[in-house]
Amino acid sequence: MKKLLILVCCVTLLSCGRKNCPKDTSLAENIVVADAMDAAPADVIEENANRETLNDIRFDGWTKKEWADNEYIRAVRKYIDAYNNGKIENTDLYEHKKYIQGKFVIADIQPYLAGGALIYIVFYDYPEKTFSAYVYSDVDVTSRVVSNYECRGLKNENIDLGFSQEDILQFLKECQEHKLW
Repeated sequence: MKKLLILVCCVTLLSCGRKNCPKDTSLAENIVVADAMDAAPADVIEENANRETLNDIRFDGWTKKEWADNEYIRAVRKYIDAYNNGKIENTDLYEHKKYIQGKFVIADIQPYLAGGALIYIVFYDYPEKTFSAYVYSDVDVTSRVVSNYECRGLKNENIDLGFSQEDILQFLKECQEHKLW
């Protein structure tokens, strides 16, 4: 029952956009805020009643389907493949390399305070391991075009969400907009 509740919470989180999500509903929120305080929010347009952030442009009007399948997630998959093929280095992953060989499911995705998206993933073969990835993208404010998606890191969060492979399969069956990446 606890695992089903966690899955339902994840689905709920994934189905809401930045503007209509209630605060304090994300498993990752405390981590996001802590990490963002260390990052330079260089891409934030001055926020006030008349201005918007670049993340407002990045994620404007996203639907449930767009939160489940997007270029940010593809950038994570490319990063993992490049790491596994020895094309990039990441010292945070040395001791976890065996865990990131297969496919993963999105546990949470949300706008990142410093710009872009913070994505939590769980690998099907090792569901007890949760990893986070920060993916940045450029935004042309005039044209409102988002481009150049870049995964800027992947790390183990030492969080066990309590998922099993069966839980992941049930989640994918119930939420068909999601898939194994």
